[in-house]
Amino acid sequence: DGIKRYAASDEEFQAFVAHQRVRERNPVMIDFVEVVKPKRVSEAMIKGRIKTKAGQPLNFDQLDRDLTNIYAIGDFETVGFDIQEKDGKKGLAIQTLEKSWGPRYLRFGLNLQSDIGGANNYTSVLDYRHSQLNSLGGEWKVVGQTGQNAGVFTDFYQPLDVQNYFFIDPQLKYARNFQDIYQEDKRTSQYRLAELGGGFDIGVNLKSYVEARVGLRYSELNAKPEIG
Repeated sequence: DGIKRYAASDEEFQAFVAHQRVRERNPVMIDFVEVVKPKRVSEAMIKGRIKTKAGQPLNFDQLDRDLTNIYAIGDFETVGFDIQEKDGKKGLAIQTLEKSWGPRYLRFGLNLQSDIGGANNYTSVLDYRHSQLNSLGGEWKVVGQTGQNAGVFTDFYQPLDVQNYFFIDPQLKYARNFQDIYQEDKRTSQYRLAELGGGFDIGVNLKSYVEARVGLRYSELNAKPEIG
């Protein structure tokens, strides 16, 4: 009985259904699509990820995919939209709020390890990333590591179109670590391994967070005895 108090009458329900059908028959028509120009990210880059077109009814499912693709650029805190009227025309305005701490990002990490034999070692990692280096959103990354295992890795991710569909990614790497050689649970020697190499990838972004890539790798490995 308590639920019945909130039930709509047949006449009210039919009026609600009719109202919904009117909304479906009269969708929002978009006369223009514009981007509120950001400070750092290329406006063409944002427009390249918008599939909503002027002169068509506004499809909110497609708009949601557009906003997700724009947010996937990775340089925005928020992405939204507004329906605006200008000169008697109704349009869609895409609004973005860029991260206040970009486009240069720096992270630091420290790892300490100890084993039952009393050996201690540490590893420190420094990660530097610089995004939006050009109008297509090129990004340079450098990762350096010191300690028992040391090295440096750098790559330059470069989209080839404003949709960020195709991309290239050249890389360079130098790594140095120590490899122990054991015989019957006893360490007999230790080698210092040094690797210098690089690679070149080409790829395609299938979805906002899914990519496929192929590439070539080349490296030279040099081993020198340290102990034994």
